[in-house]
Amino acid sequence: MATILMYVYITILFISILTVLTEGLYEPLYNFRRDPDCRRNIDCPSYLCVAPKVPRCIMFECHCKDIPSDH
Repeated sequence: MATILMYVYITILFISILTVLTEGLYEPLYNFRRDPDCRRNIDCPSYLCVAPKVPRCIMFECHCKDIPSDH
């Protein structure tokens, strides 16, 4: 009986630790994948877009927009 309880306690402990660690590892990845928040165009990171698009702040979110050409 004591060994069964010990097994249950250890299982709960490992599940708790695993839950804490996975949330801790997932959070930075979630923030990286999500569009960054901004107030101005300068707040948007340049790595967000691939040329010829540039990052622009629209409604407090960064989006990639085409550069108007001067032809």
